[in-house]
Amino acid sequence: SEYKPRTSSGSTDRRSSGSTDRRSEYKPRTSSGSTDRRSSGSAKPYGRPGADRDKPRTSSSSTDRRSSGSAKPYGRPGADSDNRRGGRGERQERPDKFDTPRRFRGDMPRRERDQRARGSAPVIDQDVTGDELGTEMLEELKTLPTGLTITVAQHLVMAERYLEIDAPLALVHAQHAKELAGRFPIVREIAGVAHYINENWQEALNDFRAVKRMGQSEHLVAMMADCERGLNRPERALEILATNKELSGTAKIEAVIVEAGARSDLLQHEAALVALKIPALTGYPADQTAYARLCFAYATTLLHLNRPDEAQIWFGKADSADPAATDASNHLNETDQTIFLDDLDVDE
Repeated sequence: SEYKPRTSSGSTDRRSSGSTDRRSEYKPRTSSGSTDRRSSGSAKPYGRPGADRDKPRTSSSSTDRRSSGSAKPYGRPGADSDNRRGGRGERQERPDKFDTPRRFRGDMPRRERDQRARGSAPVIDQDVTGDELGTEMLEELKTLPTGLTITVAQHLVMAERYLEIDAPLALVHAQHAKELAGRFPIVREIAGVAHYINENWQEALNDFRAVKRMGQSEHLVAMMADCERGLNRPERALEILATNKELSGTAKIEAVIVEAGARSDLLQHEAALVALKIPALTGYPADQTAYARLCFAYATTLLHLNRPDEAQIWFGKADSADPAATDASNHLNETDQTIFLDDLDVDE
């Protein structure tokens, strides 16, 4: 019962038994049959042959391939190979090669996408260099190759230039920049704004969500909620605004305007009026465009509540703050359009 280690003479050693040791039956392959090439005088399995082991290679050695008439291992083949091919005048045809950079080989979808994007590129105005995008935005694109950075920046500038002039053209440039560099927040943001201006609510919402995953997006909260309104989902718009209460400045003003619109969609006009009563409504903020939009939303809500006289006052404030921001002037009665002496060119 006492344990005994295996020995070469004991019965417990499987290596000593002829029936269990498979390694004893195995013999390496040799060129002369069943004999072991390590025990014969043939070439050793590793290194050079033993007779020439310690001899350095020389130009007169029979093992030096440079002195033989065989084909050279590198460079152009010898004269014999030229004769076999019919002389130097006849050249073998080269195999077909990809017509794209090496990094695209074996990646057909990416190659086709790149060719399609570059082939359908919209025209860039001659005065656009890409620097108009600004240092901060260009810094986000610095990881791209220099040439691609300039191209993407130019298309982003074109998108911003034509947002208010030709919204479909702006969207084309934004989409092209997205195809070339869609992993950058600034590219997805401008693409989202272009979709938003074109009222492509779902596409805009997708781009804004992508920007939110990449970093800060407080300034996009109002547009995200407004996209939900455009998709006839005012309840979801209110949910987005409820989870982003810590807004300030212009972002806060735009958020309450969208909240009022969502509550008006739900016929909650009193709640919409309450939502608009923020300090900026009476504080006359520095951003006159945002203030004009806030006053216009307040006046519109008063109209829903059948309070036209008060609405006229707030339409007038909106028009005075920034006439180009809203169409408040179209809602003003002729008798209510006040003309101030300071606005007249009076010769003293």
